[in-house]
Amino acid sequence: MTIDVVIVNYRSAADTLGSVAQLGSWQHGTVWVIDNSEDPSEADHLKRALQQHDWVRFLVPPRNLGFGQACNLAFAQSVSPYFLLLNPDARIATDQIDRLRQTLEAMPDCAAIAPNMRWNAAGSFLIPLGSPQSPWETVRDRLLTHSFGAASALARWAVQDNRRRLDELSPPAEVAMVSGAVLLLRRSAVLSAGGLFDPDYFMFFEDADLSRRLRQTGWKLTVLPSAMATHEYRHGAHKAALMQASQRVFLLKHHARTVRWSRDMAWVERLGRPGWPAQWFDLDEPVVDSAAAFQARYPGWQVAAFSPSCLMRPAIFRPAGRDLAPLDDAEWAQLEPGHYTALLSADTKRLANARWVHFCKAAPSDGPASERPH
Repeated sequence: MTIDVVIVNYRSAADTLGSVAQLGSWQHGTVWVIDNSEDPSEADHLKRALQQHDWVRFLVPPRNLGFGQACNLAFAQSVSPYFLLLNPDARIATDQIDRLRQTLEAMPDCAAIAPNMRWNAAGSFLIPLGSPQSPWETVRDRLLTHSFGAASALARWAVQDNRRRLDELSPPAEVAMVSGAVLLLRRSAVLSAGGLFDPDYFMFFEDADLSRRLRQTGWKLTVLPSAMATHEYRHGAHKAALMQASQRVFLLKHHARTVRWSRDMAWVERLGRPGWPAQWFDLDEPVVDSAAAFQARYPGWQVAAFSPSCLMRPAIFRPAGRDLAPLDDAEWAQLEPGHYTALLSADTKRLANARWVHFCKAAPSDGPASERPH
């Protein structure tokens, strides 16, 4: 069975070439590289670097199509029964892809299978399972702003649930949503659900939409905990506007009546407690500029999980079977500057006397804390 791979490049040539290199001499199909950079020099650099690989097809659309439409471009020209979505900043070894394929072949009612996603190359943190989007999730999150106890308990439960379900020794787990960062798809299932990605999504939420359509068509979605990949995801502030725009597309498509009834979710937003993050955490506390400084601030505490959300969900977490530990320099370097909550434990083996704390990672050019907006 052949597997075609698609990698969408956007001004990340080094990452893209690294992702292609990880695949090695791909003998299982075609590797499609789509360049959305709108930069002739980057396109030329990629073309020259990839032309030595006769299994790679390099395409440069006339404009930036966004992630979903770029993947659609490759999917339309591919004929392989299996199609692997692969982010430029993601890495997966060929034996792990084969493990995904074998599992997918053995599950004829499954449309898509994802690996266990490590956040860093060392595998000291894992990326949590995705959750299906709906207005009711938004309502729940706004109501949680009224109770730190309820929010923190739910967040801690989510960390423990993810650690259990994504333990490397766990069997394949059926899930409600799969991430498009590293995802093996069954072509026939995708076609039965109306095709790959809805072109209305420029970036983000296209995988949530696909997951929903596949499940509505009767297919299952699976995560294979024993198959490992790495996605060095960075929560850059510039992504927020794109996420918000795509979320609105998703809600209008799948929950139009609720969106209209709630006056474009304005009624739902008013359910939140005004100023709640500042009532939970001291947002004006000094920023932290190193892993050592963070550990000095919380001596004797281990980092079990962290999240860019003050609601503490979703949280990147330590895998089961690995000792809890303080953040090291490499983990700290991978964090984008900004605000985070962290789940700390007083024990290296379990979540003992655990507590959530807030911290802010300093940007390299940060001035005094009093001059920075929060």
